[in-house]
Amino acid sequence: MAEVVDCSSSRDAWLALDASFSHSSKTREIQLKDELQLMQRGSRTVTEYARSFRSLCDQLSAIGKAVDDTDKVHWFLRGLGSDYKIFSTSILSQLLMPSFANLIPQALSHELFSRSLHGDLSSPSAFVAHQGSSFSVASGRPKSVISSFVSGNFSRSSIVTCQWCNKERHTAKKCHKLNRLLKKG
Repeated sequence: MAEVVDCSSSRDAWLALDASFSHSSKTREIQLKDELQLMQRGSRTVTEYARSFRSLCDQLSAIGKAVDDTDKVHWFLRGLGSDYKIFSTSILSQLLMPSFANLIPQALSHELFSRSLHGDLSSPSAFVAHQGSSFSVASGRPKSVISSFVSGNFSRSSIVTCQWCNKERHTAKKCHKLNRLLKKG
């Protein structure tokens, strides 16, 4: 009521309410863009970070201030942090940068690969215990296959299995099912 007490017509009241409560206000746009540009992955997984990042992009889009795809890629990579310095530099140095939708699976693959190199195979999103022995969710193969890969004893004749859809002969980076999901999201 305080917003419309001095209004003499319903039109004036509507304009006063619109100016006060509109989500498309310049202040809201600046706040969301600042949050987006300053967002850091921190200790979150890439999946959690991407979800939060995408949520801010969606909020900006909802108020009619969609973020350019190149800006999304740049800000997302910057927010990944120093653990992803080489990954981010390689993406930014490409002649054709990937779209934001294509960047997410690449970052997820990099995260999984980094964890395997550092022996962090306990990630709930990557591996699960099954009947007393550890199996990869991605392939259903025993952890010994994964440790062979980590130690460099992985043979090229082994069949690659997608970490996302569990089908053979492709990775999450090229997974059609994951790409369709990301395009919807």
